[in-house]
Amino acid sequence: MDFESINPYNNEVVYTHEATALDNIDVFIKKGHSAYLDWKDKTYEERAVQFQHLRQMLINLTEEYGAIATNEMGKPLTESAAELNKCANLCDFYSKNAKAFLATEFIETEHYKTMVTYEPIGVILGVMPWNYPFWQIMRFAIPTMMAGNAVVVKPAPNTFQCAKALQHLFWEAGFPRDIFQVLFIPEILTELAIKDIHIQGVAFTGSTKGGSIIASRAGKYLKKSVLELGGNDACIILPDADIKAAVEKAVASRFGNAGQACIATKRLIIHKDIKHLVMPLLQEAVEALKVGNPMLKETNIGPLARPDLVENIERQVNESVEMGAEILIGGKRIKDTNFFEPTILTNIPKESPAYKEELFGPVLSVFVVESEEEAIELTNDSIYGLAAAVWTRDFKRGEKVAKQLNVGTVAINARVSSDARMPFGGVKQSGYGRELSVSGIREFVNQKSIVVA
Repeated sequence: MDFESINPYNNEVVYTHEATALDNIDVFIKKGHSAYLDWKDKTYEERAVQFQHLRQMLINLTEEYGAIATNEMGKPLTESAAELNKCANLCDFYSKNAKAFLATEFIETEHYKTMVTYEPIGVILGVMPWNYPFWQIMRFAIPTMMAGNAVVVKPAPNTFQCAKALQHLFWEAGFPRDIFQVLFIPEILTELAIKDIHIQGVAFTGSTKGGSIIASRAGKYLKKSVLELGGNDACIILPDADIKAAVEKAVASRFGNAGQACIATKRLIIHKDIKHLVMPLLQEAVEALKVGNPMLKETNIGPLARPDLVENIERQVNESVEMGAEILIGGKRIKDTNFFEPTILTNIPKESPAYKEELFGPVLSVFVVESEEEAIELTNDSIYGLAAAVWTRDFKRGEKVAKQLNVGTVAINARVSSDARMPFGGVKQSGYGRELSVSGIREFVNQKSIVVA
């Protein structure tokens, strides 16, 4: 069986990869375990040297590797390059901080010595998505490997070339050959990897439906799992906000990567007193977005990554309109392409897809509320709880609102983004566990208590 990567801009096949043979899945995982047995005994300084080599290679290959991502899944080349730079920065962050994050902690008790150590546990499986084909893998792999574990990645089939490129990059940077491996398998075979005796944990990034499947399989075999799933993130603009800045960041958040981001602003919640100021700026900003060839620097929005994704966003918009939602601009698939027009929906009914589902494409849902309390209630009226943004010139007010939002991350007067220094993850059906910061590197370690009486 061969997998094909099809460029969503021109529908040409850009990469073909043979599937990992069924009999080889356990072989690769066993090799990863053997590599782990040596890797876990390396010092943090020794591991850091490898990741610094990797960091420099990522910087040097930004344009070349960026083109791979753009050709495989359609994001503008400028965004692909930024993604690789972010990976390089993450290498630097954990190279410099892993030792402190996992240092032995001594606790005062009645005993002679009481301590907690943080030790690697083995081979960790990462089931990764296609929307950020380099960053999502690296966000999982870098802290997991710096902690002393080995990593096996099952990437999305439509971005196998990106995963293969990363694998070669690890080899070229001098890592042990089997410490980072890729399984080129379909979703249906993921359970074979999860149940392998050498797999000690599973990290998954993707849809809520996919996360439910992975979590159930991990639970079946008593493997720890960390899930980063979908979101229906809100951006609240209060009356005293810097409206121009708020609109600019909301548009960048919603329409970056053609809207294919879990932490993108999906719902824009506007106080009624500033609707007349926000809506003209919003419409002007969205109409100014340039849709086209993602290899061109002036392009803001490329195609969606696959035809089924365009079909789904088209269905969600059409069903919402049938239920009473109104299209302010856009609203249609560009005929015979994988492009969907940048779209703004208003007057959205509560039971419509635009209200309750995650819209994974360039569609912004706009809601107008009577009060701050209503904005909070609307934000929390979701099965998701990944992130939110709040815009107000009153910092104390912003913090007060943030504490009432049932999400994992809140940005006040800023665009929501993942930051290596801060824990990242969600609540409710947006998942559990955390990535990044000290929290992320401690997800797949044995927190061992030692008492010396």
